[in-house]
Amino acid sequence: MAETGNVINLEKRFTQKSIWEEDFFLQAINTLELLDGAENVLDIGSDDDRCTDAIAELAENLVVEKRKWSDINLEKEGYHKKFDLVYCNLSGAIKSIDDLKKMNEASKHYCVLSDYISVKKPFEDEVEEFLFPYPIRKRTSKMSFFYSYLREKGYIPEADYYERDDTLEFNDNENAFRYFKNLMEQKYKLSDNDCERLGSFINASFYEGMLVNPIHSIIATLVWRVK
Repeated sequence: MAETGNVINLEKRFTQKSIWEEDFFLQAINTLELLDGAENVLDIGSDDDRCTDAIAELAENLVVEKRKWSDINLEKEGYHKKFDLVYCNLSGAIKSIDDLKKMNEASKHYCVLSDYISVKKPFEDEVEEFLFPYPIRKRTSKMSFFYSYLREKGYIPEADYYERDDTLEFNDNENAFRYFKNLMEQKYKLSDNDCERLGSFINASFYEGMLVNPIHSIIATLVWRVK
């Protein structure tokens, strides 16, 4: 779609490289594919990513900007209708209709958006239900909302879906406790008693020195031509 033009790439950033080694590899493949088919690629992400940084050192047509998509002023920075393709892959950067509109405003021709529409984490659900009798559930998919919005505005997005299975494996109790504690603190305020109960639950969940946290995801990709 952008064989000779400019591409803006909103890539996912990972902070747990040891756990998500495969995702770092896929991240590199996505970036390399864009680099091979475009004159220039601007890669935007707010966190540290040694994978993309390493590629940037070797690729003359890749520029990496470490900041949030929501903080960018397209008009002020000269990005309005600059890119042939705006591509967002599992990044979480597109959180609202305003973020989606900005993709359209930055693109001259096409937009591609990939994100999760369903994520099942049975062990994480067990942890949450153990700590809190009435857990907070967020099951609504942004992608279905974005698809409806695009259709309402007269776009005709092509949609594709695929499933994937990942596994987080822990062989250290302290690392597992820290991971699930950070996860729960994103939704709840944990007391000292909650942390003590969480530690006991995590320790009891280890089997033969290993704790396995399976994740089943369904991912949707939307492709549309901008007006």
